[in-house]
Amino acid sequence: MKNPNGFIERQAKSGTPYVTLGFFTFFFLLAIGFWGHMVTQNEMRQLLESQLLTTLHSSQESIRLWCENQKRFARSWAEQYQVRKNILSLIASAKDMRYQKEALLKAEELTFLRKILKPVVNEFDMVGFVIFDKEGMQVGALLNDPIGQKDLITRSDFVQRSLNGETVVSVPFKGEIPLPDKNEVLRTNWPTMFVSTPLLNDSGKVAGVLAFRLRPEQSFTRVLEISRLGSTGETFTFNSRGYLLSAPRYLDQIRKLGLASTSSESTPILNVQLLEPAKAANSVDNQKEEGKPPGFTEMAANALQKGAGVNTKGYLNYVGISVIGAWVWLEDLNMGLAVEQEVEEAFAPLIALRSVLFKVFLLLGLMSCIAFMLRISQSRTEEKERSTLKALKEREEEYRAIVNNAVEAIITFNPEGEIQTVNPAAEAMFGFDPGRLVRMNILNIIPQNNLEDPVFNLKDIIQTQQEETFIRARELVAVKKNGVSFPVELTLSTMHMNDESQYIGLIRDITERKRALEQLEQLNSKNQLILNAAGEGIFGVDIEGLITFINPAGAKILGFRPEEMIGKPQHLIMQPVHDDGVPCTLEDNPIYQVYREGIVRQVSQKFFRRRDGNTFPVEYIGKPIWEDKKIVGAVVTFRNISDYLQSEQDLRQYAQDLEKINTELRNFTGVATHDLQEPLRKVVTLADRLTMTNASRMDEKGRDYLDRIVTSIGRMQQLIVDLLEYSKTTSTRQDFRKVKIDEEIHDVLSTLDIQIEKTRAQVNVADLPEIEASPFQIRQLFQNLIGNALKFHKPGIPPQVQIRAEKRIDGSWAIVVEDEGIGFDEKYLDRIFQPFRRLHRQEEYEGSGMGLAVCEKIVTLHRGMITAESKKNLGSRFIIVLPEKQINGH
Repeated sequence: MKNPNGFIERQAKSGTPYVTLGFFTFFFLLAIGFWGHMVTQNEMRQLLESQLLTTLHSSQESIRLWCENQKRFARSWAEQYQVRKNILSLIASAKDMRYQKEALLKAEELTFLRKILKPVVNEFDMVGFVIFDKEGMQVGALLNDPIGQKDLITRSDFVQRSLNGETVVSVPFKGEIPLPDKNEVLRTNWPTMFVSTPLLNDSGKVAGVLAFRLRPEQSFTRVLEISRLGSTGETFTFNSRGYLLSAPRYLDQIRKLGLASTSSESTPILNVQLLEPAKAANSVDNQKEEGKPPGFTEMAANALQKGAGVNTKGYLNYVGISVIGAWVWLEDLNMGLAVEQEVEEAFAPLIALRSVLFKVFLLLGLMSCIAFMLRISQSRTEEKERSTLKALKEREEEYRAIVNNAVEAIITFNPEGEIQTVNPAAEAMFGFDPGRLVRMNILNIIPQNNLEDPVFNLKDIIQTQQEETFIRARELVAVKKNGVSFPVELTLSTMHMNDESQYIGLIRDITERKRALEQLEQLNSKNQLILNAAGEGIFGVDIEGLITFINPAGAKILGFRPEEMIGKPQHLIMQPVHDDGVPCTLEDNPIYQVYREGIVRQVSQKFFRRRDGNTFPVEYIGKPIWEDKKIVGAVVTFRNISDYLQSEQDLRQYAQDLEKINTELRNFTGVATHDLQEPLRKVVTLADRLTMTNASRMDEKGRDYLDRIVTSIGRMQQLIVDLLEYSKTTSTRQDFRKVKIDEEIHDVLSTLDIQIEKTRAQVNVADLPEIEASPFQIRQLFQNLIGNALKFHKPGIPPQVQIRAEKRIDGSWAIVVEDEGIGFDEKYLDRIFQPFRRLHRQEEYEGSGMGLAVCEKIVTLHRGMITAESKKNLGSRFIIVLPEKQINGH
C-alpha cells in the first residue's frame, strides 16, 4: 500500500464507518458473552437446585432413618421380658406408694431397671430414661429429679401420643430439670428430646410408657452434619416457632452478632430464632419501617407455613449471609428442615467466569479503541501496542490468580488426554510437585477403569464431539502420586481455542462425604446385627402381605432359611391356625388385620405351621408400619410357647397331686395322732391304778421307775400334740385379714397371765402396726415367743420382755421381741428353728422343741422371715419381718 500515513489521516477525518464497525463488533461480542454467561448461570442454577434437593432429600431420609432406629431401639427394650416385667411391677406399686419420691427411689424394680438400662444409655450417648404410668406420672428414671413429677406430659405431646399406642421421637424442647451436658455438667433449660414407646400389659392394653432421653446436640445434630455442602454449607432443623433444633455451623458468627450467649458453655439450640438480620431492614427487597423488628427469613417464613421450596437466586439467612437453599416442613415430625450454602461458594466458578468475561470484554474494548487510534495517528502505534501487551499480561495474570487460588482442582487437557494446565489445588490434591502434572496423561490420575460408562469414555467423546460437552458431576476413583486411591467428583466441559478442543475438568475430593455415608451404612449394619441377634422371631410384611424381611431366629423356628421366605405371602408360608384347630382365613388372620386396618394386635395360643407341616403354639404382637400417614406394612414379633404351655400343664398337675397328698397327710395325721394317744392314755391309766393299789408294796426304786414312766408318757403326749399343731400350721389354708398386732398380743398376755404372775415378769408392748395376717397364727406366733422369754429367764431374776416394731424401706414391718434371759450361743442359730431341736435337757427346761419351728413356719406362710441375735447369759432378740399386705389378702 502507498502512503499509509495519508490513508490513515484520511480515514481519521472520515472515520465514521470504522467507528460504527468497531462499536457494532464490540456490542455483538458483548451480546454473545452475555448470552453465554446467562446460559452458564442457568445451567449452574439447575445443577445447584438439583444438588440442594438431593441433599435435602438425603437429609430428610437420614432423619427418618435415625428416628426409626431410635423407635426400634425403644420398642426392643420395652418388649424385653425382664424390663417389661419390672416396669409393670413398678407402675403397679407406685400408686400404692402414693408416688412418693423416696419410696420410688428405693423400689427394687427401679434398682433393677437402672442396673440394666444405665449401661445401654451410656453406650448410645443418651441422658437417661423415664417411666410413665397411664396418668403421665413419672414413676421411674435414671436421674432422681424427674421421679414423682408430672412435668413432661405438659411440656411435650410425646407422652400422650405413646399412651395412645404410638412410638414417638419428640421435637427437642427445653428440659424440665437441670440436665448434664456432654461434660456431665448440669445445665438449666438445656435442650432435650425423647424417644418413647407404649408398654403393654398382659392383656395387650397400654399400661405405661418407656422413654429414653436423647441429646439433640449430639446424635441428632450428627445426622445433619454429614450432608452439609462444601465448607460453608449448613443443614439444620427448626421448630414451629422458628427456633433452631440442631447445632449450627455458624456458632462463632452467631455469638459475635449477639444472637446467642458468648459463653462456651451455652448452646444455640432452642435459643436462636431464624429471623432476618437487622442489617437487612434497609435492603431494597426488604424495606421495613424504622424501629420495627425484622421478621423470619424468606426460607423460614415459607417453611413455617407448611411449605417447601428452593431458592438459587440468593437470600439472607439468619446471620446476614447471602445463601442459596432448599427447605421443607416435615409434618409427621413437626419440624422444618433446611439445606443452605453461601452464594459465594456455590457460584464460585460462575463468579470467576463472570470476572474473566468482564475483563475479556474490557480488554476487547481497549483493543478496539487502540485499533481506532492507530488509524488516527501512526505515531502512537508503538505506544498503544505496548499498552495493549501490558494490559493483556495483567489480565492473564489476574486470570491465572483466579484459577490458582480456586479451592477446587482445575485441570485442562487436549483430546489425546495430555494435561495442559493445572492449578495448585490439583497438584496438592494428587500430591505432585509444581509442574509435574503437566504433559502427563489424564488416565494416570483418573484410570480408564473408572470410565466404563460411555459418557466418560474419552475416546468416544473425542470422536463424536460436535458441540460443546458439559458433563455434570460424576463420582470416580482417582489415584495420588503415592498410589493411594480416593473418591472424587468430576465435572467435565469442553472449550474450543484456535479450532482445537480443550477439556476442562473441575475435580472435587469427596473423601469426607463418602466417609460420612459409610458411617451411616455402618449404623444401618449395626441395627441389622441387633435384629439378627434377637432371640425371638421378627418379620415384616408389606401392604400385600408379602414377607419383606425375617431374622434368623424367626426363620429357624419355622424351619426355613431367611432367603427362602423373602417375597413370599406370609399367610401361605405360616398357615395360621386357631386354637380349636381350624385354619385361619386371610380375612380373620390377625396379621392381615394389622396391615389392612392399622391396629396393633397381641395374640397368644394361636398356631403357626412349620415347613415340615407340624403346627406349634405361638404368642405374637403385630404393629402397623406408617409412612407419610399411610400404612405400608407391618412388623411382627413372635415366639414358640410350646415349652411354656407344657410347663403350665405340668404345674397344674403338680398342684393337683400336691393337694391330694396334703389331704391324705392331714387325714393320716389326725388318725395317727388319735391312734397314738389312745395306748398312751391306757398306759397312764394303768400306771395310776398301779400306784393306787401297789404303792405301799413298792420300794423307793420301783416308785421312781413308775414316776419316770408317767413323766415320759406325758412328754410323748405333748410331742404328739405339738406335732399335730405343726402339721395344722403347714397345711391349713390361710384366711388373711386386717389384724392389729398389739390387740392380739394383749390376748396372748391374758392367756399367759398365770405364768407372768408366777415369774413376776414385765412385758412392755410399744405401738404395733396393723397388717394382713391370720389372727390365730399371729397369736400362736407371739405366744410361743413370749412363752420362751418367760421360760428361759435367769434364776431369781424376773423376766423383762420388750416388744416393738420398725417400718423398713421396702414397706414391710420388722417386729422385735427382746428379753434379758439366759440367751444362747449363735452358732446354734440354724438349729433352733428345726423341729424337736433343743439346746437344754428336759430336766432343766420342759418342752418339746417345736415352738420355734412352729414360729418359723407361721412367718414363712406369711411371706416373711424370722431370725435371732443372742449371746449366752445376755438375753435374746428375735426379729420377725412381715409384709404389710399379702398377695392374696383382701
